[in-house]
Amino acid sequence: MSHNTISIFLPKIFFIVIFLVSIARSQSKDWIEFQVKNCSGTVTARIDGSPIYAIKVSVLSGNKEIKDSTYTNLEGNFNLEHVGYVWKPRIKFDSPDYYNKTILLKPKHLNSDNEIILDISLDPIPDDKKPLTVEKGTIDERAITFFKVGGIYYHLASNEKPYEFKTERIIINNIKTNRTEKNKLILWINSSEVNPLLCYVAQSGRYENLTAILSGYQDNSEFEDSMLPRYLDNNLLEPTLVFGKVIDVTTNEPIAGVQVLINNESKDMRVTGSDGKFAFQIGKTGEIELSVTPPRTKYKIPPSSKLVVTNTKGGWIQTNKFLTPKK
Repeated sequence: MSHNTISIFLPKIFFIVIFLVSIARSQSKDWIEFQVKNCSGTVTARIDGSPIYAIKVSVLSGNKEIKDSTYTNLEGNFNLEHVGYVWKPRIKFDSPDYYNKTILLKPKHLNSDNEIILDISLDPIPDDKKPLTVEKGTIDERAITFFKVGGIYYHLASNEKPYEFKTERIIINNIKTNRTEKNKLILWINSSEVNPLLCYVAQSGRYENLTAILSGYQDNSEFEDSMLPRYLDNNLLEPTLVFGKVIDVTTNEPIAGVQVLINNESKDMRVTGSDGKFAFQIGKTGEIELSVTPPRTKYKIPPSSKLVVTNTKGGWIQTNKFLTPKK
């Protein structure tokens, strides 16, 4: 090849190389590993903007490995804390009643605190596109979707007089289900067996009887003969609960002796015990601020968290606080 021919091709090769490098760089900006501190937001129905309860929210890596997951609460809120570094991350919203949605997460979604806040709307699946029948044996799988670890449910206590009901609010620490040979639901919550007929779970903004919800999976006569209310009245619900745990970010162990303060009119304060847990009852709607003060000077003081309470009764917000040891 002559010198003139080489001189003609060199500029072309140079520009091709530059073009390919520019493409690679532009793609790497979208497809890289980056840190996600927290991922939170609200899931609502597109048709009316109402919050959707029990939507499974998962953060996945590029190879579809689940890095963290949670479920939306009664207000449709979700919060994934301390997600960490994720390669090609995406967030997925799953529900049997709504079309699933997956969003590719990019560095542009991060705010200045390395947090991602997403407000998502989902489209309902029309009834004629849902399965018309439910296979026998799935009653336990369906029941477990109403009991999320860290969520709450109401248990109907024995009443001394007919139609004068009493309830107990229970935080769910663990859940197990099974079924009998006759397809009857067996339910264990917090390692104790409970009667499904006495359980009321969050459903479409109200607390509904679990056995009534599952009537399509079994004979409905048990609920109809019980004379129990299908929904709990507001006077049977307790004030909205804000609760969580303070955790060492390096050991994942609970931290005792941490002062947890709710900055509202009464400035309520709690001190965590050996389990690191705290809980507040909130009787007013609006924005509240939660701050923590670690014991002594062993841990860095984290920034305060702002929470929004949308109803005064029956709701809950779970928020764990992760503390970083000082070097």
